[in-house]
Amino acid sequence: MILFILSLTTIASAVEISDYPYIFVNDGLFDAKIVVGDEAPAKDVVIGTVITTNLAKFNLTPKLGTSRVDSDIYDIRNYNAIVIGNPCVSTSAAALEGNPENCFEGLENSTGYIKVFEKDGKIQFLITGISPDDRMIAAKALAEGTLTNVDKKIYAIKTGTGSFPEMFSTASENSTTENETEENETQEYIEENQVQNSEEQKEEENKETEYSAEKTQETKKANYEAIDIDFFEEPEKKGFFARIISAIKNFFKKLFS
Repeated sequence: MILFILSLTTIASAVEISDYPYIFVNDGLFDAKIVVGDEAPAKDVVIGTVITTNLAKFNLTPKLGTSRVDSDIYDIRNYNAIVIGNPCVSTSAAALEGNPENCFEGLENSTGYIKVFEKDGKIQFLITGISPDDRMIAAKALAEGTLTNVDKKIYAIKTGTGSFPEMFSTASENSTTENETEENETQEYIEENQVQNSEEQKEEENKETEYSAEKTQETKKANYEAIDIDFFEEPEKKGFFARIISAIKNFFKKLFS
């Protein structure tokens, strides 16, 4: 009986990378939490999508509500889960790795890792590496079925990304400064545009004023310009007899009109 129990324990703890994804199937659905850090890089979130999308290759459908962030999880070891990140960016990853003092401990340059953890019947796959690019390459290998023959609990993949800890070690320290810098640059940009717009508006107003003054002068010139005297020629002066004859003609015109 004791040997039988021990054999069951051995079988229960024999989960390896090659057991993915069927180790997480429950009632015909893929039932494992996919967990990223609360402030994880965007690519870690994309990795979660890569994993769920590629389940179709195994004729599997993910159970609804599988995506989670660290703050949703009290203790990752109480869940069947796929954790994405390293201890620097994910508290769940840190818990699985034993909360190392150096969050890059055990991670080599330009390398992605798949690691399997088990406790009390719960299984966690950790996709880790120094950079998000390292993790993406490892995740694709797992998600696309490249590692179905890997009968190990830890598998490392050389990625060629050129990553090393110094590139990311000050990321969290600089994040606030970078945000402040971006905000300051944005504010400066807004202020510069406001000044520029104000100057352009003044310039347009000045142009409009000058144009209006020119039109006013043209109008005044048109209204008050001296009229050619040729339109008002003096009537021809007539002699005494000519005026008498003209008067007689006018008399007979009125008489017979």
